[in-house]
Amino acid sequence: MRESLSPPSLATTRVVGQEGEVLRIAVPAAFNKTWLEQKLHGKVMGALHTIDYNDLGAERVERVEYVIEVAV
Repeated sequence: MRESLSPPSLATTRVVGQEGEVLRIAVPAAFNKTWLEQKLHGKVMGALHTIDYNDLGAERVERVEYVIEVAV
């Protein structure tokens, strides 16, 4: 129910790395992970596909993994 009511705070969400075509994004809790996967993933991928990776000297992102990383 909570997931359908309002978005979570994304203040601590951050990119933690890229391995090949996989970009890893850290989130603080399972709720954030689920919400991003279900509500924003398409927009995240759409934004990533507009980047000119040749200008950045980076490999094109084809997949995003959301990982839970609890702050200490």
